Amino acid sequence: MEIKKVFNDKMVLVDNLGNQFGPFDEIIDKIDKFLVKKQGEMGLFDKTGKVIIPCEYDEITDRTFDFLVKKQEKTGVIDETGKVIVPCAYDEIKTHFVNKRKIFIVRSSNLYGCFDAESGKELLACEYTDIDLEQGILKTYELEGRVDLTNWNIILPVNYQEIVYFDKKYKVKYHDKYGILDITGKEIIPCVYDRIEKSSTEKYYYVSLNNKMGVISNTGKEIVPCLYAEITIFDDERNLIEVYEYNKEISKNISRLEFYNNAKYGKYDLTGKVILPCVFTKDEIDDILRDNYGANEKFIKIISTINNLESLSQIGNYITSYYKSFIEQIASKEKKDKYDESEVNEYLKTVTEKIKIIVERNNIVKSILKKQKEEQQKLEEEQKIKEQQKFEEQKKIKHEIKNAMYKLDEISSELNSALINEEGKNV
Repeated sequence: MEIKKVFNDKMVLVDNLGNQFGPFDEIIDKIDKFLVKKQGEMGLFDKTGKVIIPCEYDEITDRTFDFLVKKQEKTGVIDETGKVIVPCAYDEIKTHFVNKRKIFIVRSSNLYGCFDAESGKELLACEYTDIDLEQGILKTYELEGRVDLTNWNIILPVNYQEIVYFDKKYKVKYHDKYGILDITGKEIIPCVYDRIEKSSTEKYYYVSLNNKMGVISNTGKEIVPCLYAEITIFDDERNLIEVYEYNKEISKNISRLEFYNNAKYGKYDLTGKVILPCVFTKDEIDDILRDNYGANEKFIKIISTINNLESLSQIGNYITSYYKSFIEQIASKEKKDKYDESEVNEYLKTVTEKIKIIVERNNIVKSILKKQKEEQQKLEEEQKIKEQQKFEEQKKIKHEIKNAMYKLDEISSELNSALINEEGKNV
């Protein structure tokens, strides 16, 4: 294949059989290819005369393994065989490698997307304001999502204000509330909390709602409701959760020891069962449990201040458990000479009778408590529906804004084309 000049300074390509290709305004020999120009547009031929890129582009840049092409101010990519990898529709194209895989990041206006550099498959639509291919972070204005950089599936849609990788899970912020999702995007803890923090064990999380703390398991089960000012989890031989309820403003003016002693104190086991309701201070509990002499009067006096029947039942169970343990200690040889077992049993009998009355009264209000819980669940479901409706409305508005931006791009392109044509006529 050789280059020959013909009439009017035009040029043609001629193969060994005398076949001509052209005419062209200019032909540039690129060693193994010919770059041709005709009426301001460029194309590419191989050395046999085969068209690799048709003569319809404003610019063609020869790169390693592909060509960057430009047409009407838009850029695309064509491989060495002439296959269009990225259509000529973008303002900018950059090369990136993800897991040794070549990727093209494309930009249209202020939005980004991705193509596979070998197959030309669109991996991510051009609808993100930022793409981080190191961590798989997608952003659209103030919202974030996540993409799996192995199979390019969207793990988390771009709906979240914040996403943090958290104990092999994702802590997400949605409508100013936090929740936990697993690595596949499945919800573990709904986005209803003001704060979620790690505990000393991976089995439980501290959560906060309206300045009150609670505990959620790593499976999403509520262990302790958000009712308390401070909580400590003991995931050891104690297997319990201590809860405190107090006035934080007052607590700042006293020592840490006084702080805990003046706070209401309670206990849960690690399944969420109330061991001791949070209605007494530690001093009051000590007054009830200090010894078997006169404690019955303390019990009656302090218990009389509690109106919640469910709490009364739980307190009764706690005291009963305490004294059963107390009797077991007396039964051991080293304790027998220190305590009068008959007196302790008599006291336990008195306490048990009072507990029986409390439990019987508590059964009366169980149906009321159940009804209250059902009403609360209904309110929460209604609130969730309202939030979803609000989200859908916001999503619709964002979609309309995006369409408007696309339309503006089209109008801008049309104006640029018109200006180019007008300048051509003037020349």
